[in-house]
Amino acid sequence: MTIIYAEAGFEYITDPLLNDSSRTNEGHELSHIKDLIVPLFAGFKIMQLKNLSARKLLIFTCIAFAAVAIYLGWIFYSRWRSNQELIQRLRAPVAARDRAIAEAYGGGMKIMSFYAVPQTIRRGETAQLCYGVVNAESVRIEPPPVEDIWPSRSRCVSIAPQKDAVYRFIARDSKGKTKTADLTVTVR
Repeated sequence: MTIIYAEAGFEYITDPLLNDSSRTNEGHELSHIKDLIVPLFAGFKIMQLKNLSARKLLIFTCIAFAAVAIYLGWIFYSRWRSNQELIQRLRAPVAARDRAIAEAYGGGMKIMSFYAVPQTIRRGETAQLCYGVVNAESVRIEPPPVEDIWPSRSRCVSIAPQKDAVYRFIARDSKGKTKTADLTVTVR
């Protein structure tokens, strides 16, 4: 037998399979709370709106929310996709340039340059120690200059030796192989 409760514009229809004798106490407030909670968690009740216009409004609202969600999802996806395409277009020339450089130098690590400008200085003056390397994972100069160094195709750092100095440039690739170059800076 189906039991119907009507209250505040809603009617609650219990499932015939639910055999709950506590529903006979209709005047008790807790039975109304139980009538609201049981359908949400146990699925034994179906909540229906009484009048047809309220049902239509609910259906329209659900459809509108779904349409807005789909529209917003499409906007976010299309913007993400266009950003990804832009990133790919920007990376393509860089990748092509890097491939050309790697092919031009045999694909392995190579010290392109290591020189000082000027190579002879007076005491107290500074010089630029320049280096260039391709396909290196790490580099260092001994004795170390004041500035930090890192792998680069063309970079210069300042040096100010107080006496004649021999600088050694050491480059290491990802396989652990090293290459070196030496340079003497003369101080008058």
